Amino acid sequence: MIDQKEYPDAFMIYMTDGEFILELRQFKESFDFEVDRRVNHIAFYTDDFENDLKRHQAMKIVDRVLLDFGLYFIIDPDGHSIEIIRNSECGIRN
Repeated sequence: MIDQKEYPDAFMIYMTDGEFILELRQFKESFDFEVDRRVNHIAFYTDDFENDLKRHQAMKIVDRVLLDFGLYFIIDPDGHSIEIIRNSECGIRN
C-alpha cells in the first residue's frame, strides 16, 4: 500500500507491506542546513508509546520528547538518532 499526505512544509509518502512502514519526506522549499544526527535518522512506530518512552527514559537514552507530535528520539550507542513514533500518528492505516 502506498499513501501520501501534504503538510505545510513537506510532502510525506508512506509505503507499507502491512507489517513495516517506510516514510519518505520531501521538503517543499530547499534550504541550507548542516547535516547532523537529528536530520538523518531512522524512525520506528510503536503501539505501546507510553511504556516504550518510560523504558527508554529509565535506560537514559532519550534525547528529545515531542509529545505534541507523538514522538521522541533516542540515541543509540554510536550516537545515532532514532525516532520513536506513536502508531496512531502514522499517516496510513494497514
